[in-house]
Amino acid sequence: MVTDAARAFLRQQTHKEWSTFSSLLSTMSDLQPRLLVSEGCSGSTSAITQLKEMMKAHGHKLDFQYNSELFKCEKNPECEEKKGGETLGMKVAVAKAVAAGTTLVLKTQGNGNPETRKTVQQMGAYAVVAYRSNVLARLLCEARDCFDLVRKADASAAQERLTKRVGPHAEACFPTRRELPPDKQTKVWIDPEGGKLVETLGVMEKNREVLAAHLREAGYADGSYAVVTTEALFEAETDGSAAALHRTARAWEETLRSLGVPPDHEKILEVLGPRHGARAPSSSYDSISNAEEVVKLLGRNAHYAQMVGQPPHTERFEVAD
Repeated sequence: MVTDAARAFLRQQTHKEWSTFSSLLSTMSDLQPRLLVSEGCSGSTSAITQLKEMMKAHGHKLDFQYNSELFKCEKNPECEEKKGGETLGMKVAVAKAVAAGTTLVLKTQGNGNPETRKTVQQMGAYAVVAYRSNVLARLLCEARDCFDLVRKADASAAQERLTKRVGPHAEACFPTRRELPPDKQTKVWIDPEGGKLVETLGVMEKNREVLAAHLREAGYADGSYAVVTTEALFEAETDGSAAALHRTARAWEETLRSLGVPPDHEKILEVLGPRHGARAPSSSYDSISNAEEVVKLLGRNAHYAQMVGQPPHTERFEVAD
C-alpha cells in the first residue's frame, strides 16, 4: 500500500524507497498532492483556502500539519539545505502526509527549485493555473505592497518610475498595509506619460504564459490542467445574482476537475452560499491618486480601460493573500 511505502521511504530515504513510493502515489488519486499555480496579488491565498473547503466538502481528508507554501524552504520544516534542500524537504512532507492518509494542497508562484516542481509532477500531483486577469488591479496591489516590479527579469528600464506610493501610511508595506482600514489605505500615483503603463500591463499579461511554462518544464502536458481566473472564482461574492453564482460554480467545477476531484454541483453551492453577495464591489479607480489622468490615458485602449472600473475584488484578495 502507498501508506506503507511512504513510511518505508521516511525510514530509509533512499532512491529505491522513493521510487517505489512515488510510483504508487502517482496512481492514488485521493492522496496525490494538489497544486495551485498562481502569482502574488492574484488572490492565491484566498483561492487555496476556498479550494481546501471545496475538497473537504467532497470528502477529502487534508493535511493541516504544513502550510501550503512548501516550495519555499523557509516555510517547509522538512527542508534542510545540507540534506537535499527543497526537493528532499518536499518529498518528506508529502510522504508524512500520505503516511497519515491525508492530501497536501500546495501553491507555487512558479519560482523556487525546478527540480522540486518536477518531483511533485512525478508524484502524480494534479495542477491548475489561476491568474488575476485584471492586471491593473494587480499592479496597484504590488505597488502598495512595495513589491519591486523593476527587479523582475521581465521588467524594462522604462518601468522604473511608473508608480509612486502616496497618501496615508505610504510607508506601510506588506503585510502591514493590508491590515489597514479602507480609509487609511495607501494610494498609487501612476506616471501617465511615455506609454509606460500600457507597456507594463502588457508585460504582466504574459505572466500567465510564464506560469504555464513552469508546468510544462516540470513535465505537465498541455491540456492536462485548467487555466482559470481568480475573478471567476470569486465573482459571486460581490454579485448576488443567480447568474453570477452559476458562473462561479462553473469555475469551481472546472478547477476541481483539473485537480482530480469529480465536482458535485450541490456541494459547491453549499460552500459558496454563505459568501454569495456578501461583499460590496470595489474599483481600481479608488486606489489611484491621479485616476482621471489614468482613465484618459487608458481610454485609448479599450482592453485596459475597462480594468479601471472593473471590480477587481482587491479587499478579499489583499487581506488574505
